[in-house]
Amino acid sequence: MTPNILSIYYIKFFFIGILVGTFVLCGCGSKNEKDVYKDWNDFATQKKYGGDYLRDFPFGSPDSVVRRLQTDLPPEWRSKAVEYVYYRLPATMPDYQILTYLDKFDAAFPNDSVRAFTQLMRGHISVEHVQYDSARLFLHDSYALSIKNNRLLRASDAQFNLAEILVKEGNYPEGIRILLECYSIREPLKLTDGGLEEVMLALGRSYRFYENYAAAKEWDKKVWKLSANDKLRRGTSARAAMCLASDYLNLQQLDSAKMMIDTSFALAANANIDAYTNIRFYTRAEISRALGKCAAAMTDYRSAINQRLHLEDAMFRSRFNRGLADNYLCLGKTDSAILFYTKALVTPDTVSQVKIYAQLANIYEKKQDFAQALDYERISKRLKNRMITVDKERRLERLRVIKETEAQVQKAEYARQRANFLLYGMFIICFVILVLAFFVVRYLREKQYLLQTKSELAEVREELQARALMKAEVTLTSQAEAISQAAQLLALKNNLIENLQQRIQQQTDQEIADANSSEVLEAGRARKEIDKLLKFNNLRLLTDAEWLTFKKQFDDQFPAFNAKLRALFPKLSASDTRLFLLLKIGFDNHQIAETLGISAPSVYTSRYRLRKKLDLENTEESLIIFITNF
Repeated sequence: MTPNILSIYYIKFFFIGILVGTFVLCGCGSKNEKDVYKDWNDFATQKKYGGDYLRDFPFGSPDSVVRRLQTDLPPEWRSKAVEYVYYRLPATMPDYQILTYLDKFDAAFPNDSVRAFTQLMRGHISVEHVQYDSARLFLHDSYALSIKNNRLLRASDAQFNLAEILVKEGNYPEGIRILLECYSIREPLKLTDGGLEEVMLALGRSYRFYENYAAAKEWDKKVWKLSANDKLRRGTSARAAMCLASDYLNLQQLDSAKMMIDTSFALAANANIDAYTNIRFYTRAEISRALGKCAAAMTDYRSAINQRLHLEDAMFRSRFNRGLADNYLCLGKTDSAILFYTKALVTPDTVSQVKIYAQLANIYEKKQDFAQALDYERISKRLKNRMITVDKERRLERLRVIKETEAQVQKAEYARQRANFLLYGMFIICFVILVLAFFVVRYLREKQYLLQTKSELAEVREELQARALMKAEVTLTSQAEAISQAAQLLALKNNLIENLQQRIQQQTDQEIADANSSEVLEAGRARKEIDKLLKFNNLRLLTDAEWLTFKKQFDDQFPAFNAKLRALFPKLSASDTRLFLLLKIGFDNHQIAETLGISAPSVYTSRYRLRKKLDLENTEESLIIFITNF
């Protein structure tokens, strides 16, 4: 290969390399983030951001956060990213700024998934601010959007918050019903993020407020069994132990209550958990008071208040104040008890208010202040009657809704049944028409088929008759030819025998004439020899001249026979041909031996050689059948 050719090849390879490199670079540059990363979690933990996509996010500026999400993410991942950003917002961020974030998310990502999440969070914030009417609107909107998009878990989150509102309002039966629906949705999913345990704890708390302590204990026990042996769920175990302690306290099983509250404190200390510490102190104080240790209980009550956790919730704050009031009453400090009972009245729980007013009435009755006791008793009864009335109204409203729903269901069922009846009727009519059409078409086809079959049978009959006539003619012709051939063969056979007998007679007469007439005594012996000659013994009668004469006669009778025999079996010798022709005219082995002047074994040997040359089976019948049909 010359240097010029090598340089041309190098130039070609150089340009091909440039094209391939350009293609690869363009291909790599054209890939979007969705092609590079298999899902949102893979993207959010990429090395480019140090394993945390939100590590350097400007959370102080909602507009900047939204722009980052719009720039970095494909549309499929943005709803997931919105949730990711929301739960990473600083805990100290005020609620108004969080609401600003939610508004920005709705404006930047207008889809049902994002809208369901933002409405859920607005409802949650409204619940914390005791704005229950607004919370209901947000949560119902989130629930409807979640059901529309088949997001059952998100729908259960909205239901959970709605149930929390109902429980805080004292509507425990409805709240429990909704929580049970949440449990039925979450339990089959086998959640590992604590969502199922939260629902079960909420059910225990609701039953506890409803004063169904046995049911509350069963739900709290379920949470305890799920989390007791899991080191990663020590916080949940501590909460479950605390709730069980409260259940045992209400069931007057004080030893079990004391053991479970101590277990709760131990688990919380091991896990270094501060959440629910004030409730833990409050529960232990309640147990100490039930055991008659009011002084020790006071220390835990004060510790619970000093923690100041959950005190922004009116229900929890009312419980703490009521516990302190009960403990002051246990210590005989009536004025302090009245003060904290009065503070405990600030609660949305009407049931608690009824009990507190009744307790105040008892205190003032003991103080001989009957007027004030009567006022509190009247307020307690009025609230109780109102609560009963509201409960009745709720039940009546629920029954009305159920009846209306049942009526609508029945109406829809009647319409459905009517539509089904009409549909079935139309189906039956169409089916009958199709069956009739099928039988009519089948009848017409069968009639046409019968006519066509009759016509074909007539044609077949005529054809069969014609074939029968032709077959009969062919049979008669073949029989006539066979009879003619047999007659010709018989004539040839008789002619051959007659010629042979004449020649033998002539030879015999000549020998008698030549015999010595004086030897009369030998005449008897000569006659016996003549008889033997007449039986064709030891004579070669078929000479070459006679064979040619016989062959000429045979060819005259069967012109194409010898030619066909030579064409099909060219390896046959003259002696084989003579044997074939003698067998054809019907000579047996004895006659063949006498005619050819050979012995009987020689005839058998000649026949054997002839069978081999004709490729026949090693039987006499096969040779005779073949020669007869040839």
